[in-house]
Amino acid sequence: MFTPFHGHVCSQFFSSFVAPENSWDVVLDPASGIDPYRRSQLETDGANFDRWVKAGYESSATHTYLDVSCTATVWLLAPS
Repeated sequence: MFTPFHGHVCSQFFSSFVAPENSWDVVLDPASGIDPYRRSQLETDGANFDRWVKAGYESSATHTYLDVSCTATVWLLAPS
């Protein structure tokens, strides 16, 4: 039976999972299968982009991937 306590625990888990300080670890881990989902993770210059390179991702390919991902995200969120 799903109780209010279970709902609270689930909410706490997902809140922790998507928090900025935790999300980078998951997104940068190639084994996680989690794509970037925060705007900061889609930046193609500056300190946030440097995180990708420092984690071992090739700069040019990562720039292209993030640019395409950002474009697709903007397109999906655009009003019809």
